[in-house]
Amino acid sequence: MPEPLISILIPLYNANPYIEDTIRSVLKQSYRNLEIIIIDDRSTDASVSKVSRFTDSRIRLIINENNLGPEKNWNKALSLATGRYIKLVCCDDLLEKDCITKQAAILENPIHADVGLVSCSRYIINSSSRKIFQRSFGKLQGWYDGKQVIKRIIRSGANPIGEPAAGLFRAELLKEVGYYRTTAPYVIDLDFWIRILCKANLYIINEPLCSFRLSPQSWSARLNFRQFYDYLKLIRLTASENRHILSKTDIVLGHMRCLVNTLFRILIFNFFS
Repeated sequence: MPEPLISILIPLYNANPYIEDTIRSVLKQSYRNLEIIIIDDRSTDASVSKVSRFTDSRIRLIINENNLGPEKNWNKALSLATGRYIKLVCCDDLLEKDCITKQAAILENPIHADVGLVSCSRYIINSSSRKIFQRSFGKLQGWYDGKQVIKRIIRSGANPIGEPAAGLFRAELLKEVGYYRTTAPYVIDLDFWIRILCKANLYIINEPLCSFRLSPQSWSARLNFRQFYDYLKLIRLTASENRHILSKTDIVLGHMRCLVNTLFRILIFNFFS
């Protein structure tokens, strides 16, 4: 059977030092049937010029007429995807060469028809692409009930699923869950994962198949203590929309761990970026 088309979406804004490496990591995928949609949000550096040097026919570069901001640019990218599965890759992150092959194999397996999202471990790298540490799932591997995962997420006060590049999801779920919501920018990806897990289950590949970059230019690095307040918003929003899933204990633990995680994350960004 032919490989199904998979959409790789790269929202782009002022990523001159990193965008070439990001694109190369996508082009080196062992999985070949890809559409690579790059949406530039009116970059003011040489990002567009660097993208234009690539001649691979799978790449489609779109330049916005006006700056939309991160959330709207991510949603524009989603609206243009035509693949069976979708992965959004931030413009400074990297994929390991078998990332798409291994994640797509899970979603293509009829045994996992109820899985809507496949996530993987990832490397954390600095602005020089040096690996700082690895974020894994401990002993977790394989299939997990989506609603139980939501409870774990809220109790963790963090994003255990991973950044956008860590996930591959079924495009058909967009009809049920909608696009990214803009109410809490720092947790925009986690809010999206939670809404997918309300409708489908999770499969974890406990192997680092992508890299998330810590750099002064990254969106997450600029948000500082906004991280804490946005996560509190997410807890309240998730609780109001999923009263049958979350308990008061889940919510209290989420608040406490969120504060600790935010302080630690600020320290890591400032030290390693």
